[in-house]
Amino acid sequence: MTQSSTLASARGARFSSDGRVLSGAVVLGFASLLTGCGGGGTVACSAGLGFLVSAAACKVNYAPVANAGPLQNVHVSKPVTLDGSQSKDRNNSSLTYKWTLKVPTGSTSAKLSSDTIANPKFTPDVPGVYVATLVVNDGKLGSDPSTVNITASIENSAPVADAGTPQNVVVKSLVMLDGTGSTDVDENMLTFKWIMLSKPEGSNAVLSAAWSPVPKFTADVVGNYVIGLTVNDGKLDSVQTAVTVTAAEKNSVPVANAGVNQNVVVSTTADVVLDGTASSDADKDFLTYKWVLISKPENSQAVLVGSTANKATFKADLEGTYVATLLVNDGKGADSEVVATTVTASRVNSVPVARVGANQTIKWSSTLPRVTLDGSFSTDADLNRLYYRWALMSVPPDSKLTTLTGADTDSPSFTPDKAGVYVASLIVNDGKEDSVAVATTITVESNNTAPVANAGTAQTVVAGASVALSGALTADAEGDRMTYVWTLTSRPTGSTVSGSFLTNSTTLAPTLKTDVVGVYVVTLVASDGRLSSAVATVSVTAVSSATGLSGS
Repeated sequence: MTQSSTLASARGARFSSDGRVLSGAVVLGFASLLTGCGGGGTVACSAGLGFLVSAAACKVNYAPVANAGPLQNVHVSKPVTLDGSQSKDRNNSSLTYKWTLKVPTGSTSAKLSSDTIANPKFTPDVPGVYVATLVVNDGKLGSDPSTVNITASIENSAPVADAGTPQNVVVKSLVMLDGTGSTDVDENMLTFKWIMLSKPEGSNAVLSAAWSPVPKFTADVVGNYVIGLTVNDGKLDSVQTAVTVTAAEKNSVPVANAGVNQNVVVSTTADVVLDGTASSDADKDFLTYKWVLISKPENSQAVLVGSTANKATFKADLEGTYVATLLVNDGKGADSEVVATTVTASRVNSVPVARVGANQTIKWSSTLPRVTLDGSFSTDADLNRLYYRWALMSVPPDSKLTTLTGADTDSPSFTPDKAGVYVASLIVNDGKEDSVAVATTITVESNNTAPVANAGTAQTVVAGASVALSGALTADAEGDRMTYVWTLTSRPTGSTVSGSFLTNSTTLAPTLKTDVVGVYVVTLVASDGRLSSAVATVSVTAVSSATGLSGS
């Protein structure tokens, strides 16, 4: 038989306990099927073919999933870099990339620098929306297309919100969200607005400091918490983005971190170091690592060394883009999501890489020390002189700070004037190109006490009526600005009242609409931006007629 022979029929077959065919099947192309499956061919193997080959020999090939990267708002005439490095393949096979670019009416010169690498560039030449589409292929199957919009403006561009990476935590953990990856091409100061879009049934989780770049909440029950973020540059809102936090009772899935993207000089002697040491596991389990070089320039001989270590290396022997993926396992059967990092090798000029010092936390006092930032670890593979451009990206509410002293040096400084979180961003330039912006946070902790919530006194109303609640007696010892979250936690049997019947639930005085006779229970949690109050409760009793109100 030739390798093109096929399996004519396997229906109605009976098998012995060791998997031998006893009767009822006509099999053609047995040898070719083994070759196709075991050799990684495109034969789609199923459980029904288990009598022919073992499960280990018969590996299914899954189509890869393209990811064209995040939306971008940019300036006309400024180069844009696309990012398809987060495209994935379930089999972790090598990928090839195919981009197309749809340009707005009037554009004549916007062209992709390459349509077959993970991170091509183009320069928008007119205002409007440029649509980039990416399809990836694992050598056997192509992905569905993924698109991303790049909006080019001449004046003010809308900022771009980044709600951070998904997190896996142990239930009852305090979760810190991170919006410091949010950007504004105009380098305007940003304000943040977080919202809990969904949470598991029975959860009383409340965001503290929903206007902070790094708010917190406690994942109080098992399940998924979805939190949305919108940022504003003083003129325009961003598109809302969201992040999912998954809380587990027992074993949590680890989170892989493949390190920052790198720009290097082509070399057959110097090693590129991939760093997965920032990968984490909420249960503190020991992690194992699996690196794969899924894409490299055509004819490159690059090979990963230490592919099962937390740090792997390879030599960028040709100009172009290298994409490496990382998967970590916690030893209890839980694999992380596959994440990727990109290394761009150049013979001419490499884009510099901005690096900032560690996040800082200081205690509030009447004489706060001056805070110094550190960008001296920023690098340029060509060893060109670097120029620094720092900016305050976010400050606490009511802070009067707008600039940094020495914003064009590697070590600017400022003196905090309020407790809260300050975010500073850094871009470095090598005389030719800007780096990607990176951010660092400075948290000024006050000697703060949690506010005390007061949900008001119990009330009685006629069923069907609305009742005004009041948190006016809620207090904060430091006089901080507070936010409020009211939640309907209990209702009478037969009631169809839901959260929508509690209007203005984030104000001091919401309204509850009743529908049937019985007791409704509402809770209040107040936050001063750093700490949340204990839960306060108030009951509303609905009676059948006005006579039931006497003595209430």
